[in-house]
Amino acid sequence: MKHITIAAIALFLFTANTFSQTPNKIIDSGTVEGQFENLIDKSNNFQGYKVIKKTSLLKLQSNVLDSLKVSKNKVLANVDFLNSQKRVIDNL
Repeated sequence: MKHITIAAIALFLFTANTFSQTPNKIIDSGTVEGQFENLIDKSNNFQGYKVIKKTSLLKLQSNVLDSLKVSKNKVLANVDFLNSQKRVIDNL
């Protein structure tokens, strides 16, 4: 009986750990648009509303903020490059 109880607890912990990691795997890669689509597809319905796990939403928020930061840095780098090119042209 003791072995069955230990096996049941181990199985429960393994299953809970597997399910708790699944939402973040859904939105760890791909485009931001694809991550939104996956999040919506994997969410549950409740009285006409979509129910999304908070951890998944926070992960998506982090991914979006990272993407925006990268895009902003690219824009700033391009602005710097264009300004340097303009200075070169003005000196000609």
